[in-house]
Amino acid sequence: MEETSLASATTIPALLARLRELGIRLWAEGAELKFSAPPGALTPALRAELVARKPELLLWLRRAPASVSTQDALPLVSRAEPLPLSYQQERLWFLDQLAPGNPAFNVTTPARLAGPLDIGALERSLTELVRIHESLRVTFELRDGRPVQVIHPPAAVRLLVEDLTALPPAVQAARARDSIEADAQTRFDLARGPLWQARLVRLGPAEHLWLMTLHHIICDGWSMNVFFADLNALYEAYASGHGLELAPPPIQYADYAAWQRQTFTAEALNEGLAYWRQRLADAPLASGLAPDYPRPPAQTWVGQSFSAELPAALVNGLRAVSQPESATLFMTLLAALKLLLYLHTGQTDLVVGAPAAARARPQVEKIVGMFVNNLALRTDLSGDPTFRALLKRVRATALAAYAQQHVPFEKLLEDLRPERMAGRTPIFQVFFNMLTQERPVLMLPGLVSTRPTAAAAAPALFDLSFMLRRQADTWTVAMTYNTDLFEHERLAGLFAQYLALLPRLVAAPDQPLSAFSLLTAAQRQWVLHDLNATAAPLPPVPTVTALIEAQARLRPAHTAVMAGAQTLSYGELDRQSNQLAHYLRGLGAGRDRV
Repeated sequence: MEETSLASATTIPALLARLRELGIRLWAEGAELKFSAPPGALTPALRAELVARKPELLLWLRRAPASVSTQDALPLVSRAEPLPLSYQQERLWFLDQLAPGNPAFNVTTPARLAGPLDIGALERSLTELVRIHESLRVTFELRDGRPVQVIHPPAAVRLLVEDLTALPPAVQAARARDSIEADAQTRFDLARGPLWQARLVRLGPAEHLWLMTLHHIICDGWSMNVFFADLNALYEAYASGHGLELAPPPIQYADYAAWQRQTFTAEALNEGLAYWRQRLADAPLASGLAPDYPRPPAQTWVGQSFSAELPAALVNGLRAVSQPESATLFMTLLAALKLLLYLHTGQTDLVVGAPAAARARPQVEKIVGMFVNNLALRTDLSGDPTFRALLKRVRATALAAYAQQHVPFEKLLEDLRPERMAGRTPIFQVFFNMLTQERPVLMLPGLVSTRPTAAAAAPALFDLSFMLRRQADTWTVAMTYNTDLFEHERLAGLFAQYLALLPRLVAAPDQPLSAFSLLTAAQRQWVLHDLNATAAPLPPVPTVTALIEAQARLRPAHTAVMAGAQTLSYGELDRQSNQLAHYLRGLGAGRDRV
């Protein structure tokens, strides 16, 4: 559950929220979009965006179920009664029961602050935020066998400040890196709380390291933008000697959770669940990307990441491929990932996960809480289609899936009851996310805020995750993989192959999938030139048997064969094949003797 996605396919709620802020009302009449707007509100750029997004907007406006109308007010619930968890919270709570305090579900926001920092004003601002947002003072308890939310009274916040100013620069830098890593590894107790913490590391008279970590059960990526917007406004007022009382949001997360439980019953979700049942019928249980190491008996979250900045010319080229198909950049990059998986596995039925912001209702836009929902995007790659044809299939899949994003993923699992395998996420193991909002960061007035270069490593919530992020005018793609499953060299090569595929898709979108190569420029140079740049005779090619025996000696525990849920390591394959060979020879089998 990566932070809230604002991928182009999921930004319809954000776009509608933006329109509401401008006083623009949007609705569908047949095949047309209709709107009313105050003078000057609908700029040429915004009008062009609405035209470009017309198919998605029409689908969204038509498919929004009556039971989840975005116009109805959400009721407030009594705090005197036990407060239920939302479906999203319940899944995170359940995972925490399996691995208490697991830091894989921490949301971290480190920042370096340069300039005069008023710590008293910052503490007052945080205290006010705790008063405004109930999620910052909630814990989770078991009552009558069910988890419930417990909201505690507001309390003053006191920041812990660690002073490193007396240390030599090299030691100070090392200690700062250790602090970032230690903060990311915080183990929260959901029953005791608090489920967030903030502290400062003083690096100089006018330089601090801000460290703040929250458990995912009380926030998502969208929440952090809400949190920092409020914090920045409060700090500006307090630091200048003025007071400021921000009004709490019209409802709190506990109200949303109770409404979700009452509204999204199995009966109310019949249509959505029927769609997902049909869509995921007989879907493959695994991504097809075989791990290098045996899958652990329980899921692990140890991750390592690669990242690269995409050249502006490449991004423009990808947009040019997207536009004729009325596709978004999110859909095109997702199609590229599906092509990469197909070229690696030969599997033509692929399910990749993606997040949905799940904040269609205006009342929840300013709430700090866990809303993000997961979707399963299944695509058929059979028939060797062109990339352009694949993009059409991915687009159709994405639009249909996001029209049903109101169905909680947890209810889907409860309904489908997919076959579970220890150490593997159900339905999909590969995840794709795209964030078009600026990265949430503390931007206090009078200070320069930057993200530390030595940020903590991202956890691997899935076998393999891709993240496309826009920061100002720059696009960065990152890949995180589970180090308990895959070798570093193999995944480094896979990431390079994904990057190498993108310009080829721009150059030849009408080429069939089978015509695309996985060779990067460096690999092509090695295969076509370096290997042939010698007059020496090639060494004898070993037999397959010899190669398997060599792997059995070097890597006996590595997976050699997979068939459904069954696997054989190289050691087991070598041992069992030898047993079979001796048995056959005992029966009289031999060369030319069947």
